[in-house]
Amino acid sequence: MTGGRTGRRKRGRMELAAAAALIVAAAVCRGVTEQELHELFDARRIPVDEAALRSGALEGMIRAVDRRARILTSGDIASWTNRTPAVAAEAWPEGILYVKLDGLYPGSGEALTASLGGIEAEPPNGVIVDLRAAGGDHIDAVTHIAGRFVEPGRFLYEVTDGRGEVVERCHAPTNALPPGRSPLAVLVSGETRGAGEVLAGVLGRLDRSIVIGSRTSGHEGLMERIPLSEDRQLLVTTRWVSLGSNSVALQEGLLPDIEVSETAEGAGPLAIPGKQREGKPLSEKARMDRRLMERVSTDPALRRATDILLGLHALGAVR
Repeated sequence: MTGGRTGRRKRGRMELAAAAALIVAAAVCRGVTEQELHELFDARRIPVDEAALRSGALEGMIRAVDRRARILTSGDIASWTNRTPAVAAEAWPEGILYVKLDGLYPGSGEALTASLGGIEAEPPNGVIVDLRAAGGDHIDAVTHIAGRFVEPGRFLYEVTDGRGEVVERCHAPTNALPPGRSPLAVLVSGETRGAGEVLAGVLGRLDRSIVIGSRTSGHEGLMERIPLSEDRQLLVTTRWVSLGSNSVALQEGLLPDIEVSETAEGAGPLAIPGKQREGKPLSEKARMDRRLMERVSTDPALRRATDILLGLHALGAVR
């Protein structure tokens, strides 16, 4: 019983300290001094945890500058630094190349190169780049990955600082291999954000590409980790990205060319045709078709992308 009362008192003190921190942050903005607030707390006998008060006031100041900003502890820094990019590249039936990225982090470009391996030896009839739920703030990965799909030297994006001044204009590497002319389907969702959203915008501007899915989250800028001490860093937005003049504003979210909801009608499993007839085995082409349909049957956006690429191939649009 005593332990319960102690726990409640401790939580009560923490809540009071947090409330006091908010009062300080709000009051300072209104021209009230910290001394006046301390006198108020003393007069009303409000217990104050000085360490929590200072921490809360600091957090309030940071959030007033950037609502996404926060202080990273040593544990946060370790998890942020050690993120391993998840990249997958698969050669699908019918000459389709499928590329999936969970985000753009340090090493994402190299991971994609390693995942592709010898897949690109045969020109695909279409490429699907799946950026749904892709985030991250490693803008250099955009350059690396986009360089595999656009012509060398092509303008990709520009970066501005907090004053709106352009600090960098980024182009595709000039030593990159010339890209193929295969149609490109880019899949996006409301979870496509940060550098993932920039990559979607860059690829979506190609004349051979089509963006499929739902509107992206809206680019809020790239965040940077600024060291404060040995075990503390400030995570704050310092740069903003645009695709250049006369281009879609990423801040408003990238609107797909074809909107497909994840709960679209017909999102359930397809009835897979091509059942084997008694005494007559399926052809290799029929088996390939079945494997492809089984792969995309429960994913409306992926199914739509596959249908479009196969349709273009059937019409002879793919060289």
